[in-house]
Amino acid sequence: MVNFRLHCSTLFLLLFIPSPLPASDRSGFIESSDSVRIYYECDGHGEPLVLIAGGPGDSHTYFKPYFNKLAKKYTIIYFDARGRGRSTKPSDGSYSVEKDVEDLENLRSKLGYSKLNIFGHSYGGIVAESYALAYPGKVGRLILCNTFHSADGWQDNIDNCNRHIQQSYPDEWKNLTGLRQRMASNTKEWREAYDPLITNLYWFSAAKRKKYLTTYQTLKRAEDDFSESVYYAIIGSDPDFQVNGTMKQLDLRDQLKKLRMPTLILGGRADRIATVRQAMEIHDLIPQSEVYIFEKSGHLPFVEQNKKFIQTLEHFLK
Repeated sequence: MVNFRLHCSTLFLLLFIPSPLPASDRSGFIESSDSVRIYYECDGHGEPLVLIAGGPGDSHTYFKPYFNKLAKKYTIIYFDARGRGRSTKPSDGSYSVEKDVEDLENLRSKLGYSKLNIFGHSYGGIVAESYALAYPGKVGRLILCNTFHSADGWQDNIDNCNRHIQQSYPDEWKNLTGLRQRMASNTKEWREAYDPLITNLYWFSAAKRKKYLTTYQTLKRAEDDFSESVYYAIIGSDPDFQVNGTMKQLDLRDQLKKLRMPTLILGGRADRIATVRQAMEIHDLIPQSEVYIFEKSGHLPFVEQNKKFIQTLEHFLK
């Protein structure tokens, strides 16, 4: 008697995975329709798992080396979205979720995969959700990590940060109020005063943060620096007070109900940027979704609870 489940699983793998990429194609650039060169690199063999970085403005480098163990069973695809990391900038200087979605589809097509497993972190989760809605037949499994469902969700993040500063650093908030009368929140002087006050909102463990920063500094190249121009284009010119960029009208809540692929939603109990409440709201919207909250993590559970994180992803991807 034929083992039907084994037969179906084998057929699925044959459809899902092309021949392994030759060594020469394990990293490089693919070109978009508007001549932007998108950098990518692949690690491991097996079903593809593409990682979409957050920010918006981060390069792929902050994911390393936290996904290395998955490369034993999966092809991990790292890439830099347009204008970020080692990818080039568009000639018109425009950035949007929609452009990021089309670049991801171009990457899938050029690498020869019929489907991708997709992992989106923070802002990258918005791109992952949007891609799954635009190309549902191209997504095997969807993983949404510490992310948002709308511009309203992002605005909650902004408001949480400002409430924290007002309550915990009232003198500094008074100083920021004075700065705000002279400048928007997209200036160097503002960033230097504001950013240190919200750093602890991202982390459960200060020691894990310190170790992470040391590791990141050894891996990153100059071009991996955070792209403020991308951030301000997508979030707006006053990003610490109002979503007002190309993401201003984004609201995926009604559309997320249409998703039918297996979906895993991840959050960190100590994350005050993309809160557990938002993770649960996304879970309630997506029919075939499951949720897991890491109890000793903030915004980067793949850093703070890496062993449990890898186990959770392996279980889901099976």
